[in-house]
Amino acid sequence: MSPSASPLVEVRVITYKRPELLVRALRCLLTQTYTHWKAAVFDDSAGQEGRQVVESMADPRIEYRPNPQNLGMVGNLSKAFAPVKYFPESRYACVLEDDNLFGPELIERNVASMQQATSLPVLVRNYGVVDIHEDGTITETDRQPMREIWGDSPREITFDDRVIEAFFSYTLGP
Repeated sequence: MSPSASPLVEVRVITYKRPELLVRALRCLLTQTYTHWKAAVFDDSAGQEGRQVVESMADPRIEYRPNPQNLGMVGNLSKAFAPVKYFPESRYACVLEDDNLFGPELIERNVASMQQATSLPVLVRNYGVVDIHEDGTITETDRQPMREIWGDSPREITFDDRVIEAFFSYTLGP
């Protein structure tokens, strides 16, 4: 599928004072098999550590958008999940926190799933857990938390149910 025939996916990346993690997260975007995406990097740090990272990527699809004032973790995440288009031509949006990674086919698979859906406004995909070692190498594990909780059957839930499930059913942080 050529980029012009493909729907634009906007990736909303949140970061705060972790340039080394931001580099890793943005590199995972650069290796996506689906290339028709744009990323907005929301930097919540007054020091704007993310600016140099975005500039070093030298990819016009990645835009640096520092918050004018510190929003805090919840505020920055809420901005990423806001029901607005940060790129007017985008059709789909997803969120990538600076300490997470997308597998190389994630966006491609998500777009295919959304295009097959007739009425689902939100797609929730399982995620895998990996071990990241001090030298930067990654070891895959067999852990798939969503599958461990819900099994393999597809589920349709409302957006409100998903928000409640995401924020009140899972432990956030270490």
